[in-house]
Amino acid sequence: MIATRLFTAGTEGPASGRILPAGPLPPLFIYWALFTGSVAAFVLSYVIGEAAPALDVVLHVASSVTCGLSWLLARSLFRPPGARRNWPEIMVAILFLTGVLLYAAGSGAAGQGSMLRAFDNVHSLIASTVLLMTFVEAADGAGRGSAPAERRFRFAFLGGYGVLLAVSVIWFRSVPQAGPWEETAQAICACVALIGGTAAVWYRMYHPLAGDERRRPKTRLTGDRQLAGRVAELLESEHIYRDPELKVADLSRRLGHPEYKISQCITGPLGFSNFNRMVNHYRIEEARALLAREDMAGCSILAIAMECGFGSIGPFNRAFKDMAGMTPGQFRASLQRR
Repeated sequence: MIATRLFTAGTEGPASGRILPAGPLPPLFIYWALFTGSVAAFVLSYVIGEAAPALDVVLHVASSVTCGLSWLLARSLFRPPGARRNWPEIMVAILFLTGVLLYAAGSGAAGQGSMLRAFDNVHSLIASTVLLMTFVEAADGAGRGSAPAERRFRFAFLGGYGVLLAVSVIWFRSVPQAGPWEETAQAICACVALIGGTAAVWYRMYHPLAGDERRRPKTRLTGDRQLAGRVAELLESEHIYRDPELKVADLSRRLGHPEYKISQCITGPLGFSNFNRMVNHYRIEEARALLAREDMAGCSILAIAMECGFGSIGPFNRAFKDMAGMTPGQFRASLQRR
């Protein structure tokens, strides 16, 4: 069900009920689709067994690079677009090609020539590396500098991946003769990995990764500071963030400047990763102030969300928790206990 909705829900993001962007698919969806296909090939190979030898060859080849695709998927989940490079794809391509070559030459290329032994060593080295790098991708950025929700997401990914790695790789390899149940257990682990990976992609769609924080100090020096001041004035004095349909184009028309200059001010002098982050910042600040007022104690959280510019309760709860580390209800309860 989740997988179906990822590709059938529209194209503008969760707030509008549309997920996929117009135009080419982003790397996150491409790697998720490839990872899904590779895992499905592995499970199908287990199901059919030796009933269809020709098909088994195709499935074995398709599933030979699952660990590499899991790494590329993790990079798309946990790295901002500007921080991604092309060399991981090259490594995974080498992993795939060496795996196909070794399979064509027969399992266990050792003893069949120095060239095949070299390919076997390269394949084993890259395979071990990408298994570790998947873990590193999630761990890098899980420190205290990240938002609480992002840290929880990364730790959940690390925990799930760590358990799967311990069972499907470390434990199985440490048992000399695991028995006929080993293939069944591996197929189950593959299904769990697919479900977990799909859930992670689904989560990321509703909680986009902020821009590369390490690049932001340099970026803040760019942009028109005077124009940035006018943007801030519209938000702070005229409270235009209360308009749930507010867009960059609206600021552009109000200020008489092209949209790209407005965006430069937002990510430059104003220091926000994008337009939505900026608008939500002001909305949540007002929401916190309203929730803290005694005369607003009888006002529902939904009414406060609508007052601050949110179109529905879901995006408000997510944005509030991302900024405050707790839900609006928890925030109000914490104030009442004081």
